Amino acid sequence: SAKFTVLHSPPNDNFADCITITGSRARFAGNNLGATGEKGEPRHYFWKAECSVWYEWTAPTTGLAMVTTRGSNFDTVMAVYTGDNLASLRRIARDDDRGGNLTSRVRFWARAGKTYQIAIDGYRGEEGRIKGRLRLTRPKRYRPRR
Repeated sequence: SAKFTVLHSPPNDNFADCITITGSRARFAGNNLGATGEKGEPRHYFWKAECSVWYEWTAPTTGLAMVTTRGSNFDTVMAVYTGDNLASLRRIARDDDRGGNLTSRVRFWARAGKTYQIAIDGYRGEEGRIKGRLRLTRPKRYRPRR
């Protein structure tokens, strides 16, 4: 007899099954254990996607969006896209280590009502627990000095 560990891929392993994030401030969690790269999936950084998971967020207002994986327990890579399917994705932000402790942080200008796809992968196939945070801020209007 033999013992086997059965590992199921995360529910948001595929682009079509992304998990929705809502609001101007949100926390999200999950993992990429057993996740895979899909056929036609873009390179989120410089190498082929290996164990990526997907999140989706629609900006409630226009402003500066910040997404971070700080607190995750592995070396993350993150990219943000617009587009409705893998073939039409347009990358607007990406990062490898700006979140501190080998985690990721991206900032981008978000438009009200626009939907953004967020891919989180492991650096060269690393896997682990994902701890994420999203924050949308409305910048103060520029007022010239007098």
